[in-house]
Amino acid sequence: MAPRALPCLLAVLASLLAPPAAVRAADAPPPPGGAPAPGGAAAPGGGPAPLPAPARAPDVPDPAPFLDVTGAQLAGVARDGSTVVIRMSYAGVTQMFRLGRDGGWPHRLTFRTEGVDFAAVSPDATKMVLGYDHDGDEDHGLFLRPTADGGVERVLADRPGVKHGSVVWSEDGTRVFFRSNARAADDFALFTMAVGDVEPTPVLTSPGRWTVEAVDREARRLVVAKEVSSRANTLHLLTLATGALVELDPAPAGREVETSGVAFARGDADLVFLSDRDGEWRRPYALTLATGAVRAFDAPPGDVEALAVSADGATVVLAVNDGGRSRLVARDVATGAPRPAPDVGAALVGGIAIDTRGSWFLGTSSASTPGTVLRWDPPADGAGPGTFTPLTFPDTAGLPREALDVEPTLVAYPTFDGREVPAWLYLPKGRAPKGLPFVVSFHGGPSAQERPGFHAERAYLLSLGIGVLAPNVRGSTGYGRAWRDLDDGPKRMDAVKDGKAAVDWLVAQGLADPARVAALGGSYGGFMVLALLTEHPETFAAGVDVVGIANFETFLERTRGYRRANRESEYGPLSDRALLRSISPIHKVDRIRAPLLIGHGENDPRVPVSEARQIEAALKARGSPVEAVYFKDEGHGFSQKANRRAWTRKLGAFLLRTLKPS
Repeated sequence: MAPRALPCLLAVLASLLAPPAAVRAADAPPPPGGAPAPGGAAAPGGGPAPLPAPARAPDVPDPAPFLDVTGAQLAGVARDGSTVVIRMSYAGVTQMFRLGRDGGWPHRLTFRTEGVDFAAVSPDATKMVLGYDHDGDEDHGLFLRPTADGGVERVLADRPGVKHGSVVWSEDGTRVFFRSNARAADDFALFTMAVGDVEPTPVLTSPGRWTVEAVDREARRLVVAKEVSSRANTLHLLTLATGALVELDPAPAGREVETSGVAFARGDADLVFLSDRDGEWRRPYALTLATGAVRAFDAPPGDVEALAVSADGATVVLAVNDGGRSRLVARDVATGAPRPAPDVGAALVGGIAIDTRGSWFLGTSSASTPGTVLRWDPPADGAGPGTFTPLTFPDTAGLPREALDVEPTLVAYPTFDGREVPAWLYLPKGRAPKGLPFVVSFHGGPSAQERPGFHAERAYLLSLGIGVLAPNVRGSTGYGRAWRDLDDGPKRMDAVKDGKAAVDWLVAQGLADPARVAALGGSYGGFMVLALLTEHPETFAAGVDVVGIANFETFLERTRGYRRANRESEYGPLSDRALLRSISPIHKVDRIRAPLLIGHGENDPRVPVSEARQIEAALKARGSPVEAVYFKDEGHGFSQKANRRAWTRKLGAFLLRTLKPS
């Protein structure tokens, strides 16, 4: 199959027969941080309350079919390509499955009622370490499980109130390295465990928030990183036998540098990594360990977002963020010469592995197609397009193809200072693109990027006749360091001006009815919603705040300690309370005129639920229209099937009432 045919392949995958009933998923994969056990909402006072009734009212279509659409995510591949491990939803719970090299029947490997939040698969794909939290608290325990049928899962590390993660396997699959804040709640030390160990052994306990980045083939050296701020870290080589810690490629004095995607290559002679060390963009580099010399790889313009190394260590794969979509290139590690790479068209890539035979395994998705795992075999003669083989097929939950045909258009609109804001425009099918009700949807972060991947809730809103504009306001990543840093500290409200400019553009283009525009966002996006309702109360007919920040002072006081310094570097320090008050919507709540819908998880470790309760109480005290839904078994987002259905139905009813789409 020619590479240019992949977009067509992705477009038809969702219309093919779903997997057999035994593995048919009932929910899209939940986001990290949730444990999909049955649960319900809690009343604003904290007591239990029944979930909203299942979809029966004729004026509120049931969102369940959209939420039931599911795909697969690539979790790991054996070095020889014989085994492929994927994450996929089963009956509303994210579970692990095993496939053969050519796909086939997925063998289910996990059976808990909690969803698997993350998985680290051993190099031979015979074992995996799984991360589970407790009702969304993000205090993940680590559990070891074979990938063979009938394997028994056992605890590696799991303690109340302790967060584990950053799991990396040794090359021989006998040992794992990970981080944990068991020793100090606000710091992360590094530990190791052999597969048969009962207790972990510390390998780095110096104060700081450390992560494991890579381990060499002999498990004698680790590459570790120490967080400096929300957009900077330092890279170090740790020799396990001596404890020696040597900084690698130090940043110039006075400059913040962020490094990611670190891997050993070329027989452990080199490290390859991504860094913004040389300017505006995150670019690929190789560092020769013997000399410390750093050389850059040639890559297309833009932000390089991900890196992978082939099984033989000779080839580095780069995923380039090309206007929000993915472009893959490959380079020889030693020479930097180009190597064949597949053309993934309009898809996003979320997982890359190259086996010892030279085959590529990719996790892909698009706005109209949930996650699909593919194998690409390069041409034998080095010329030509190579061949794609789909290993998984999405389950479209019985929805017609047109219900999922929601590919957006990339647009850019002008904002207050002459810059242009990139955004994704989604238009409902079967309606003239004129005078529509619209939702302007803001992503979290803010150091994140709105991208055209599959979004079940968004497809549901489009089916209700509501258009969606999803901008990447200043502070977003993917557009260079300058755009990312334009909202820092006292410049926070400039991002809010970008949000207002989105509505101005929609109205000027004739796309939106100016009386029927809502703001919607989660986490930092929730702050954007509240800020827009207070700064521009006449602009919005409604607002939807999901796990959002209302008061930056109380947010920083109550968020987990290991997150506080990271967030202060973005929003401003607690010592500058005047700044934090000036940007906090809670102090301008009397300006809000539009009805507000709030959703929050009781166990949220990032944005504490007290943020939602503050804004709800302040609005109720003024007699302003506000509705709030609290889930006692969720954290920073909603992952459990019953909760997702209840929330999305509530959202649909709220927008149908406030925006009145025809």
